[in-house]
Amino acid sequence: MKYLVICLLTYFVFGYSTILSAQEIHPEDALFQPSSLLMQELAAGENAALIIQHGNNNQAQIQQIHQQGEDANLVISSQNGNRNTVNIIQEGAANQAIIVQEGNRNTYNGDISGTGLQTYVLQEGNRNTITQSLTESVNSSTELIQIGNDNEIIHEIDGAVNQAFQLIQEGDGQSVIIRQSYGN
Repeated sequence: MKYLVICLLTYFVFGYSTILSAQEIHPEDALFQPSSLLMQELAAGENAALIIQHGNNNQAQIQQIHQQGEDANLVISSQNGNRNTVNIIQEGAANQAIIVQEGNRNTYNGDISGTGLQTYVLQEGNRNTITQSLTESVNSSTELIQIGNDNEIIHEIDGAVNQAFQLIQEGDGQSVIIRQSYGN
């Protein structure tokens, strides 16, 4: 499983063509490809966060608000084992988030707004749960994947135009709630 997380992060961050030995996920099945997910260059002053947590009580709180003239918030978070949890707030254009949670209690909460949003979340095993809210989202892509155990996805979209999303759940509890509106 560590190999899967490392390969996914390597694949998404560096754009390498990596062959994964796991049967559950195939990069070619992705709604968007890594080369389109990550900007090749983030200019100085743009927001980027890389968080890697292995075992025990994991938690991560990330808030990225673009400054005038800046955009392109990027979060990459990998949590391997135990209590997990990632809370993200992103505002601005070209926000990107890659979240990989492997094993134990999982949870991802995303409150993201802006244009050109791209989100990829993989939760593999145990309690799962994704709650994501996209606001004033234009030309955005979301891929949420849960493999095994208790699952649940709540995907809320408000004021969306050209919103592409793919939700995949394999095995156990499963539940999907999608709320979509077009705002004022």
